[in-house]
Amino acid sequence: MFSSHFMDRVENRFKKFMYCSVYGLKKDYLCKQRKRTDSEVFQDDSFVHLKEDFRCDLDILNEICNKQLYDTIIALTDKQRSILFMLIIDQYSESEVASRLNISQQRVNKVKSKVLTILRESLEEE
Repeated sequence: MFSSHFMDRVENRFKKFMYCSVYGLKKDYLCKQRKRTDSEVFQDDSFVHLKEDFRCDLDILNEICNKQLYDTIIALTDKQRSILFMLIIDQYSESEVASRLNISQQRVNKVKSKVLTILRESLEEE
């Protein structure tokens, strides 16, 4: 009844719609998570997180299949790991991380650059 070209266009539009919907839901979820975790407690450089956030970080680490990458992330300092997770996993901007940790945005950028260099060098050794 319908041409295959028409069906392909409908299918592609449906896929795009589903992708955009899921992306929007993910973004809404992350926004809600940010609001929920505004009550997190940070004490100087000790980075005391809520227990569930810590469990989440461990779950993420358990999902890393590359042993070299896993070992490198484990070897990072708590501060470096926290900043990495906030930037990559929680998708906070550098300024959001800086305000949450009471440090400058330049410091967050410097730590991020150092961590990425460490990870890059670790992966190049393979």
